[in-house]
Amino acid sequence: MKILLPLALCAACTGPLDEKARLGPGDFADALTTAVGLSSGFVEVNPALSGAGNAAPLVGLALKYGLKYALIEWGELDARGVNTGVESVSMAAACWNISIITGGTNPVSAAAALACGAIYLTQIAKLE
Repeated sequence: MKILLPLALCAACTGPLDEKARLGPGDFADALTTAVGLSSGFVEVNPALSGAGNAAPLVGLALKYGLKYALIEWGELDARGVNTGVESVSMAAACWNISIITGGTNPVSAAAALACGAIYLTQIAKLE
């Protein structure tokens, strides 16, 4: 898949939760499941990314990193809180994508997304 090389090159964007803006597992899960969906004939429904076509997963990673960076560096918010919050929403989106790709209905996909986001948030909060 075309997305794997850019994701691997972005290893410099990863790091501890509480030091700086980073791209975490939830962010990468959303990008990967979006790429799978796009390559399977689905369309991006996020209005911020829909115009990017097949580049939506990479554009999404860039936007997430930029948002985190801005909130932490310019907004002077806690890095751990910003990273954890955005990554939890990203994991929810990844679960939504998986559910839709595998034939889930919108209500089922919404429930899956809420559960995944909550579980991710709970588990990542336990990390030190």
